[in-house]
Amino acid sequence: MKATASGNFKPVLLPEPQTTVARCYSLIDIGTIPHIYQGVLQGVVHKIFLTWELPLLKAVFSEEKGEEPFVVSEELTLSTKENSNLAKLIGQWRNKPLTPEEQQSFDPAIMVGKTGMIQFIHKRKVKYRDATITEITSENTSMKMQGIIKRPAVMEIPAGINPMFIWDWERIESGEETFDKEKWEKIPNFLKTKLRESEEYKKFAPKDLDGNSAAISPEAVAAPAASAAATPVSEEEW
Repeated sequence: MKATASGNFKPVLLPEPQTTVARCYSLIDIGTIPHIYQGVLQGVVHKIFLTWELPLLKAVFSEEKGEEPFVVSEELTLSTKENSNLAKLIGQWRNKPLTPEEQQSFDPAIMVGKTGMIQFIHKRKVKYRDATITEITSENTSMKMQGIIKRPAVMEIPAGINPMFIWDWERIESGEETFDKEKWEKIPNFLKTKLRESEEYKKFAPKDLDGNSAAISPEAVAAPAASAAATPVSEEEW
């Protein structure tokens, strides 16, 4: 066993910016977290994190797992106001805006399993902003989502590769699901850090999780066990 400066991270060449088919496979409810602007606390805001896989664009990120699809993600405020980024994304994606009724009650989980056409660009990481690079890789550059549109009905798309995943604080709060520790471990570490700041984590996470001192709610304890993967949704009109 040897420790190295690079760890297990393996930089891979990034695909050229383009528009390609995508499938939303993960929705993580970050929860209600502090909103800080220019170093000043502005209040709190509820955030979600969506991730799409790009099944036609693949690379070997880990020798153990073999070839896997590239992914792009987007962090959004959980708001369906007409000018909100979430409302704009939904309108572009399905080619119609949210109705007044949907604005009052829209479950983002319906997006998991849906497909579309995503446009992405390259964005140099801050660490390499002024560096001279010869290859555009995942080490020095990120793939940033620029837009999403509805997939033409006649266009085929490969079967899903990543298992679908939903983390929803409301389901835990209502008792529909428990706080599933195995499911929690599937959340990327950088997102766990954000979730730990949320009001929901402090309220519903078990005492023995990450040294958290909050108590789990009686409703969550009594709830049936949660599934680690979300149920696929159809490509019907939504």
